[in-house]
Amino acid sequence: DDIHINSIPKNWDDSRQEYKESLILGDKKTFFYKFFLVAVGLFLIAVIYAATQYYLDKNSVSAEKIVINLNLPEYVDSGKEMQEYISIENKNKTTLESTALRVSYQKGVRENGEADIENYTLDMGDLVKNTMYSTSSPFIFLGEENSKFLVNVYLDYKIKGSNAVFTKSLQKEVKISRAKVTLKISGRENVIAD
Repeated sequence: DDIHINSIPKNWDDSRQEYKESLILGDKKTFFYKFFLVAVGLFLIAVIYAATQYYLDKNSVSAEKIVINLNLPEYVDSGKEMQEYISIENKNKTTLESTALRVSYQKGVRENGEADIENYTLDMGDLVKNTMYSTSSPFIFLGEENSKFLVNVYLDYKIKGSNAVFTKSLQKEVKISRAKVTLKISGRENVIAD
């Protein structure tokens, strides 16, 4: 039996090539190929959405863009009334809702060693974007010379669409430079009884 050259298929390797192409490109009718296309499409949509939210930054609030300034000297005289000035600046692109300013400071020390804490709260309403709010209040510190007191300022706020209350805080230390009354008692070092 003679083998004719014409009986050998010329496209012998074509079936392997088609199989390789179907693995690389995918058969358009298979479930996995459709699933892959949907996954890539959803990924692209998510990337576009994240990029627009990042660059437009319409509804995000950052505590770093809320600036609290407390204008209070580092050294104060004991018993002397002084004004402290607090300013709050909202540099966010969103309004802060239901804002409340809380100030807490140690006014002095009681006889039993407990701190005498003074607290007050000021409801400020909504703090509109890119605005500043200023207020002042009197402070009196009572203590001995070189004693230190902490002043804490808190800003509580909400953002639109959330019931959560967020807080930005600032703490400043104040030192008593002079006391109003200084009492020195001196006595004899040696006493002889008769």
